Amino acid sequence: MPGIDCLLIVPHFTSGEGSILKSFEYTMPPLGLLSIASYLRENQITTDLLDLTIEDLKNKNIDDILTSYCKSNGVPKWFGLSVCTPVAYNTYDITKILKSLFPESKIVLGGPHVTVLKERVFDECNDVDYLISGEGEYTLLNLIKNNDISPDNLFLKDNPAYRKIVKAETVLPELLPMPAYDLLKFDRYVPPPASLNSKHPGIGIITTRGCPFQCTFCTKISGSHLRFYTIKQVVDQIKYLKEKFKIKQFHFYDDTITCKKKYITELCQTFLD
Repeated sequence: MPGIDCLLIVPHFTSGEGSILKSFEYTMPPLGLLSIASYLRENQITTDLLDLTIEDLKNKNIDDILTSYCKSNGVPKWFGLSVCTPVAYNTYDITKILKSLFPESKIVLGGPHVTVLKERVFDECNDVDYLISGEGEYTLLNLIKNNDISPDNLFLKDNPAYRKIVKAETVLPELLPMPAYDLLKFDRYVPPPASLNSKHPGIGIITTRGCPFQCTFCTKISGSHLRFYTIKQVVDQIKYLKEKFKIKQFHFYDDTITCKKKYITELCQTFLD
């Protein structure tokens, strides 16, 4: 059975002994991968999402979940995983399973962990084929569609020191389609207790990309160039989510939403109107 072009996977989280994260019983949709999914689909790359954070891992193992998915949907030609440092080793375990089960498929890792370590991730993970640091939309699309290995935020397993000759394009949010919210199983997500009246279902919203500040503790995955989604894009997303999926609670995730006074003032006034 022929599969889709690309399956994007959210690795599961396993808290360690004494970890405070054990006390947080919430999961939120992966906005970064949803943006990549919508961009790939807009460019005729068939794409799906598998979020392991909402799967029943107490009664199922990763092998069975992946095998079951591919039995129903076919084996994807590409697997893309977003890696945060707390889930890095879980991610590496997943790549090992993927390479064992589906050796002909290509595996790409991206996300904050890769953005910081870049080609050094190859030393930790033997089963990944490509690494993408920073924003992934343009680079992943051109890799899948055109076998383009030139962007400077792409690293190849067989040559991690490959010298890039073309600078990776900066994503302009106003040119991106709405995140692929239709790929989500909203009933499985539980928003964080942001208030005493936390409502379900909930979702995060991002209004900006990039940050002009130089905090040493931040991966700054979207770079230093601050870019804004249009007011219309933000409002249209909220309206769509409320009407289509009955979303009751929205969390604004970006730290830089107040960097431009005119923007945040206009956004708030639009909400009031």
